[in-house]
Amino acid sequence: QVPVGASAWLDKGNLFLDACVFSPDGKEFVRQRTHGAANEPEAIGQHLGKILIEAGADRILRLVGRAIG
Repeated sequence: QVPVGASAWLDKGNLFLDACVFSPDGKEFVRQRTHGAANEPEAIGQHLGKILIEAGADRILRLVGRAIG
């Protein structure tokens, strides 16, 4: 199992997304945040996924046997 977390909120027409991926022991983690127009939630989510991977979330997931697709 991989501890992950995410939250989202709206403010003045913008959607904010915050997500994190932790190693099972909690020693390593990646946390990123992004935002954009509230009418573009899929694009914002895809961007957040990309920056999480660029920040190392893919490495944490590979360590616990999860494939990134």
